[in-house]
Amino acid sequence: FKPVPRARTHGQPQRDRVAMSPLSMPLQPAFATLGSGALPKPLLRAAPAGVSPPAPPAWEPPQQPSAAGGAATGGAALGGLGLGGVGLFALRLRALPRSSTAASSSSSSSSSRRQQRQGRGVQVVRAAEGQSTIEEEIAALEAEAAKLRAGASELEAIKIGETLEERKRWFRVFDADGSGGIDAAEIKAGMKEFNGTELDESRAVQLLQAHDANKNGVLELDEFDPPRLQRTLEKMKSEEQKGEETARAEKAVALEKQRQEEEITNYYTGLPGNQDVGFLTRLVSVMAYLLPLVDTVRFGLPLAAIEPALQPLFALLIPAFKLFASIPLGTLIVFIGFQALRANTELPALMRYNFGQSIMLDVALFIPSIVVSTGLVPLSFNMYDAPTSEAVIFSALTFLPIMGCIFYSMFCNIMGVAPRGIPWISESAEMGMGMVPPSRLKEMQEQEDKN
Repeated sequence: FKPVPRARTHGQPQRDRVAMSPLSMPLQPAFATLGSGALPKPLLRAAPAGVSPPAPPAWEPPQQPSAAGGAATGGAALGGLGLGGVGLFALRLRALPRSSTAASSSSSSSSSRRQQRQGRGVQVVRAAEGQSTIEEEIAALEAEAAKLRAGASELEAIKIGETLEERKRWFRVFDADGSGGIDAAEIKAGMKEFNGTELDESRAVQLLQAHDANKNGVLELDEFDPPRLQRTLEKMKSEEQKGEETARAEKAVALEKQRQEEEITNYYTGLPGNQDVGFLTRLVSVMAYLLPLVDTVRFGLPLAAIEPALQPLFALLIPAFKLFASIPLGTLIVFIGFQALRANTELPALMRYNFGQSIMLDVALFIPSIVVSTGLVPLSFNMYDAPTSEAVIFSALTFLPIMGCIFYSMFCNIMGVAPRGIPWISESAEMGMGMVPPSRLKEMQEQEDKN
């Protein structure tokens, strides 16, 4: 045999390909007797693609050898046969381990696949057994539940029967005359027997009307149920109690509203303290307004200069104004005196109130005095020059409202009534006497409720 090199492919080890040499041609019958199955598989594989084995040289018939040559040729042939047998045996031995390894690997793979199939079969069997066990447990639970439902239905039927027998027994107790119907009087007596409840005639009639479904005036067996009668009675009492509570709340609200109205009426119709409204009290109350009257004279001069109708009034007020001006701190002394008289609770309430309101009117002139003292509106003028339009407007806005409040207060005091209609001024005078106006009182109550 002559080894022929084989090209490497895909990283596999190089194997040799065996081709027949011309010397081995006479041995082909010997190889045929061995059989193609005796040769190793690598010797029978074709050459890889792309590699063509070298063609064997053309065979020529041998020439007639001589005796010596024939002997030599026969010996060579016998030697070639011996050599070919040895080589064939070696190659066969070489191929045996690989074949046994492949067979062992194939056997191992078959055994592994067989074990996997067996394992999957075991799992399927176990899953089937588990499913069967769950279904059996579910069936057992359903059977147990059915037994429980049957037992509950039986107990319920027994309870209904016992309740019906109990109701029949109490119906015979309530139906004293055995007429088959229970009227209001029998309800009254029966409820006392049933749980000791004392009913009056009206309440018994209410119970009868509430449960008399067919409106025949009596309770029949299908309408009679003592526990239900008791629940209806309790409901009636609860509704009556709620009605009484609502009525009491409404009454309390009405009383509170009436009280507030009375407080407002009393607040504006009277003053706390001495209620004397005699002549002397009225006279002093009128004279209390000389303080704001004298202080407001200087603010009315520009208006009097262009309005002759006001000049007689100023002719009377200017001397009093000069008198106050001649006394050092005269206005301050009068102011402090009025404060002391207002705080004296022994004086008549009308007199105290007017002292306080006179002080508040005089305080109201404080801002105009600041405007005049800064020179923003000049009030001084001579008899030859008319006052400016700004001075006249400022005089009208200051003098006329104060004079209106003063004349209103004097008129009320002459009538013996407290002048309590001046906005803000009258309320401040009332608070100075310890009084709380209704609006302020309501605000204080709301604040207390929030706190």
